Amino acid sequence: MMMKCAACGELLERNSMIPYYNYEFPEVAEFRRIEGTIICQHCGLGVAFPTAGITAGFLENFYNSHFWRSPEYSKPSDIIFKHSIAIQPLALVMLINVFLDNKRSERIEFLEIGPGAFGLSPALRWLFPNCQVYAYELDEQNIKSLQNLGVICYQELFSPSSSQPDRNFDAIIMSHVLEHFSPEMLKPTFMKIKELLKPGGLIIIEIPNCCHSICGKHEGHNDCPHLLFFTPKSVKKFFENLDMEVLFLGTSGITHDERWQNNKNSAQPHGSTLKKYLKFILPRKMGDWWTRARFYRMINKLGTFPDFTYGADRVYIRAIIRKSRA
Repeated sequence: MMMKCAACGELLERNSMIPYYNYEFPEVAEFRRIEGTIICQHCGLGVAFPTAGITAGFLENFYNSHFWRSPEYSKPSDIIFKHSIAIQPLALVMLINVFLDNKRSERIEFLEIGPGAFGLSPALRWLFPNCQVYAYELDEQNIKSLQNLGVICYQELFSPSSSQPDRNFDAIIMSHVLEHFSPEMLKPTFMKIKELLKPGGLIIIEIPNCCHSICGKHEGHNDCPHLLFFTPKSVKKFFENLDMEVLFLGTSGITHDERWQNNKNSAQPHGSTLKKYLKFILPRKMGDWWTRARFYRMINKLGTFPDFTYGADRVYIRAIIRKSRA
């Protein structure tokens, strides 16, 4: 059976398959059936194969009942602690502000897709005090947390039977969501997302930057439950094929090798709970304190975020995409 790349549409070759590592959810039969990750030779997108049993219904059930109950994600206090003092969410919001032309005083309507317990809403409200944040979230516990923050939630946004929201949005944010889609879901989902945007509206994404040759060489590297593995080139190809304008595309964060060096002594890629806390409290080196202090001074004075860590081999891809104004 011939398969086409979900990003560029070119044919995928089975002989370009690399291993698919599943250390986190080995008990889930649908993920156990995955034989490997096929790498597109044209744009670099990695596609988990086969995904025949991984339907939209399965994914909704998995993320509603299983994913947030796993040991890695079942501690909302841990997640909140990390995000409350992390640079990454604030950096992404500062980048959004640049492409919204610094409309801080206006009523901007944001839709976050898959924000988890609270997503970017605290940072969005800090920078856009008059904004309204909406969210599509499956997990009931996360919905309660979001509602306590004043977020208006949809639970069935992408179900075939769901009705469209009664509004269009200035910006739709997907932070670490895209990689969880099955290849078959990617284009239909974004066609619907495109309909939810106002003319000239923005899609903001952040996803792992999957440099396959780098990630795959590390023992214990985990792929599951991700099903798509993006490179900057595959992101550009995908949105260009949807007739959308890529305004910004770059990679940020630490390098892949630096990330793995930080975690190499851990039993699992993300490390123990104690290490998670210490990572955000104690600097790896003295320069980290200076970097963090400089960051906070910069956002208070300038109101913009010229991210000083961008580079081709870094762990996150960030992209800003615009819908046609017509």
